[in-house]
Amino acid sequence: MKQFLEIQPAGRMRLIAARFYAHGAYLFLPHPLSAIADELVSLREVWIQHADQWTERIALARGVEQRFRISEGALLDSLQKNGHQDRVVVDACKSSRLLVDS
Repeated sequence: MKQFLEIQPAGRMRLIAARFYAHGAYLFLPHPLSAIADELVSLREVWIQHADQWTERIALARGVEQRFRISEGALLDSLQKNGHQDRVVVDACKSSRLLVDS
């Protein structure tokens, strides 16, 4: 993204977001970054097969920690399925899981 994103909710809203650095995002995404760079895209546009399931699970989660764990699991699953590996990213994901479990 080259500019900030302002969200103006119309009513009660729950939000969880992940922001990637460009040099690390490709590891998690099934399509080239050029397809979504500097755009606001629906989860369905990125993870077609899993978007609805992930959205529902996150919406039904009980609290922020559970939403975080569901999101983390979805991202780790995507990381594994894409076949791209970056040792730094993998280690960072594992470290974040250890911090939450502590």
